[in-house]
Amino acid sequence: MFKLKIASAAFALLALSQLASAQGNGNGNGNNTAPAPVTQSVTQPVQINMSATASGGYTNIVMYTVPAGKRLVVEHFSSEAAIASTATIQRYALATTTNPQGSSNFVHFVSPGTVLVCSACYTGQSETIASQPIRMYVEPGQYLVANASYNGAVGPNAFIAFAISGYLINAN
Repeated sequence: MFKLKIASAAFALLALSQLASAQGNGNGNGNNTAPAPVTQSVTQPVQINMSATASGGYTNIVMYTVPAGKRLVVEHFSSEAAIASTATIQRYALATTTNPQGSSNFVHFVSPGTVLVCSACYTGQSETIASQPIRMYVEPGQYLVANASYNGAVGPNAFIAFAISGYLINAN
């Protein structure tokens, strides 16, 4: 019994050391060097809040155009929409593109969050809220586009608002 406990403890220590070695520094080579910094010193914060009338099957809003020589790091996304109670938001999308009318280079899909009875909305509307941390990089000259797609008629007074926060870094 005593030998079994020693063998089990030795196996557990071996497994832990192999796990730590395999995790490495995140660069995939398993070296256990110091980890890369998670966030640089933020000297150029970016906060954007935009809204639009919701209509048709979707809403697209160009949130930001990244200036030359900079990269936008997006850290948080949120949205609020007031649409007819009979309609639903299928999904939100936050995308990077070189052409806001064309296809995306990269897309994060965000699930619609909580649906609330809205006391400040028009009669027959409900409010959908989504808010979540996100990590996304938008390159120099690219557009950051927010999108919501709907299922059903959104109604005559429907609106949607998007917000992102993050920061700019040099795009060396």
